[in-house]
Amino acid sequence: MLTNILAEGQHPYLPALELADQRAALEQLYAAQSGQFLWSRDHELTRSAIDVMSEAARGRERGTAG
Repeated sequence: MLTNILAEGQHPYLPALELADQRAALEQLYAAQSGQFLWSRDHELTRSAIDVMSEAARGRERGTAG
């Protein structure tokens, strides 16, 4: 899933959050984690991870995040 998200530049649960412009940084970050999600348990996103990503997307929609 992580490889697909990085390749597509978009998270399936957060279509408003575009990752394409962050791809290189994210690939380096996750490579340091052996390809594992940073906020996951048994290869599943935690509720906290989803909440943080959702808030970031809402901030972008409101123009309060860059």
